[in-house]
Amino acid sequence: MFQIAITTYNRSKLLKRCLDSIKIQTFSDYEVLILDDCSNDDTQDMVKEYTKDSRFRYIRMEKNLGFGDKVFQFGQDMGLYNREFILLVCDDDYLYNKEHLQRTYEVLQRRDDIDFVVVDQMFDYGGIVVGKCDELPCYFSYDDLNVEQKLVLDKKASLMYRTKFLLKHSFLNAKEQGKSDTCFECSYVNTYKLTRKMAYISNVAYVFSCTPDARRKYLDFYNWIVSTGMTAYADKENFYKRVLASYTERSMCLNAFCNWGGEGLAKALTYFSSFDDYPKYLREFARIYKEKFQNELYEKYYIFNEMLMSNEERQSAILNSKNVVLYGDTSWTNQIANYLENLGKQIMFVADDNKSNFKTYKDILSEKDSIDLVFITSGSPLITYEMLQKLNPKENKISIATLILKDTGWKGNMNV
Repeated sequence: MFQIAITTYNRSKLLKRCLDSIKIQTFSDYEVLILDDCSNDDTQDMVKEYTKDSRFRYIRMEKNLGFGDKVFQFGQDMGLYNREFILLVCDDDYLYNKEHLQRTYEVLQRRDDIDFVVVDQMFDYGGIVVGKCDELPCYFSYDDLNVEQKLVLDKKASLMYRTKFLLKHSFLNAKEQGKSDTCFECSYVNTYKLTRKMAYISNVAYVFSCTPDARRKYLDFYNWIVSTGMTAYADKENFYKRVLASYTERSMCLNAFCNWGGEGLAKALTYFSSFDDYPKYLREFARIYKEKFQNELYEKYYIFNEMLMSNEERQSAILNSKNVVLYGDTSWTNQIANYLENLGKQIMFVADDNKSNFKTYKDILSEKDSIDLVFITSGSPLITYEMLQKLNPKENKISIATLILKDTGWKGNMNV
C-alpha cells in the first residue's frame, strides 16, 4: 500500500527517531526506502537493526548529491517508487501518531480519486512539540476551497502522493525546474491544482524538526533567493504576492536581520518573471545581493546565535527552575505551558509587550528576583532576538530559554 522514502545524511540519531516512528505504526503494509546520501557517520551500521525487517531497505548513493530533492529524484529515476502511495520524509522529521498510516489507509479506501493526502503539521524544537491544527474538508479539490481554507492548506504537511500522480507530473525534477544549484523548495499550489481530489486527515500530524543546523541553508543569500524565487515562479498567477511574502516576511525570515530591500527585489523579479530566461536573471540578482549583504547577515546572526541556549543548556535550565514566566502570547503558549507544567514547573504569568491586559518585559525585569526562568515562546528568530535584547540577560542576570536553539556547529564563517 505505502512506500516511505527517507533521505538522510549524517544524522543517524534523528534518522533512528524517524524510523522508530514508522516501526510503531499500527498499520503494517508499508515499505521503507532509506536513501543515504553518502553519510560518513554510523548511519550504515545503525540501520542494520531495521533492515532485519524485510520492509526496510537501505540504499546508499554512489556519490553525494548534496540536496534532499536530488536524492528523492534519484529514487524516482531508478524506478524505486512502485507502491500505490508514497510518503516523502526527511531524516529529522517523524510521524507523531502511531495511527498515522492506519488512519490514512482508512480514508484512501473510501475513494479511488485521491492523488494527494494532507495532514496537520507540528514542529519539534529539541523535544518541545508545538503546532496549530485548523480543519479542512475531508475531501476536496483546490478550487473547492475559499481563500481562508487555501491559507490553512498552506500550513498543512503535504508529503504523501499517489505514486502514479507523482511519476506523471515529475515535479521532483530539480534540474527541469532550474534548481540544481540550490536547496529544493516545492511549490505545492501547482501540485494541488493538478490533483483530482485531495484528502485531509484530521488529528494526524507530521512533525518537522526545527534542528539548529537546518537554519544554515537559509542563511545563504544566494540559496535562499534562488530557491524561493523559483518556488514563486512555479505559481506565475500569484508570482508577485508569493515572492513579496518570501522576501519581506519579518516574523519568520532569517534575512530579516538585514534591511536589504526585499520589496525592491520582488518588484524587479516580477518584471523578469515573464521572460523565458527568468532563472538566469534570478541567479544574477541572487549573486549581487549575496555579495552586498551576506557578511552583514552573518555578523548579526552570529550575535543572535550566541545569545541562544543549546538543547543541553535549555534542559538544564528547565530542570533547575521552579517559577517560570512565558514571554509572548502566541498560538503555542498554552502548549509550552503544558509541557513545563508536566515537568512540575509553575507558570507565574505570561508577558506580551503588544497586547493589552498582559504584563510586559518591564514587569519581568522588576520581578526578576522571584523568577527562575523566562521562556520565550516565539518561533521567529528576529522576534526572539528583539525579546532577548529587551531583557538583556547578561546585564540583568536572567536565565532565558527559547524555542529556537543554538547552532553549536555554526561559527559565523560558512563559506557557502
